[in-house]
Amino acid sequence: MSTVIPIGGIAHAGARGVSKVEVQVDGGEWREARLRAPLSGLTWVIWRYDRPFQKAGALSLCAVMTAMARCKLLKKLRRRLPARAVCTAKA
Repeated sequence: MSTVIPIGGIAHAGARGVSKVEVQVDGGEWREARLRAPLSGLTWVIWRYDRPFQKAGALSLCAVMTAMARCKLLKKLRRRLPARAVCTAKA
């Protein structure tokens, strides 16, 4: 059994709901996190990604949330927004 590093957080998208959360570690590939079931359509969603342990030291983490398209306005806005948000966090 391999050792994993749990990476997690909370995502919110209001009435649109959270479709998915993706995590990027050290500039690598984007990996989809697991989502807990929200308690309602307006609830914050807890997410988790278990990263296999590779080496000790600092990690560069980035996470992006995708909202569900439940309205026409959101669909129009998505055409104008970049495909991914840019973020940087050091852990």
